Parts: sequence; structure tokens; C-alpha cells
Amino acid sequence: LASALERGKRMWARRLPSGHWVPGHVLPAVPDAGQDLNAYYGRRALRFFHDDNNASAEVVHSGDSVDVATHEQGHAVLDAVRPDLWDAPNPTEAH
Repeated sequence: LASALERGKRMWARRLPSGHWVPGHVLPAVPDAGQDLNAYYGRRALRFFHDDNNASAEVVHSGDSVDVATHEQGHAVLDAVRPDLWDAPNPTEAH
């Protein structure tokens, strides 16, 4: 998880326009925030979860996926660049 997020941080630092990537507070990444097959960005932290794979009898951690980790990191980057979108209506939700 740490490696994926570090790689994502370097990628975003190269691609964002000058002035958008300003070092500040560190956004915590919680590698195991409980049982759920999910991950999310919630402004205070990136949270990753675990769940049981009944077919293999193994525990699956969402943070083990580089795709999931950098996807959630992308939400944080978007929020840092465009915080006004946080409360934007979701067109896929029923009104």
C-alpha cells in the first residue's frame, strides 16, 4: 500500500500544474479499517478494508490492489485541486 501510494504521489506531482501540489499535512492511509470489501477517501484519511474470500478461505485486503489504492488517492488529489466538487450532486443517484 505504501509503495503504491508513493508511486502515485510522484506521478501526480509531475502531472499537476505548478502550484497545485504543495506539501502540507500528510493524509493518513489506514491499511485495515475493518471488515468490508471496500476502500474510500473521506477527507481525513484513505481507508482500506478486508474481507474473507469464501472460495479460497483467504483474507482479501483492498489496499493490496495498486489499482484500488491509486484510485482512492485520485479522489484525494481531485479534492485537493477542486474541493468545490465534494458536494456536487451525483447524477447517478435517484432524486
